[in-house]
Amino acid sequence: MNYIISLDQGTTSSRALLVDEKGTISAM
Repeated sequence: MNYIISLDQGTTSSRALLVDEKGTISAM
């Protein structure tokens, strides 16, 4: 199964979001 990682870099913190092929959030 493939995953997509999305990075959000804000001014105070950075977050990463892991989403699978179905659009289900696997990790945050």
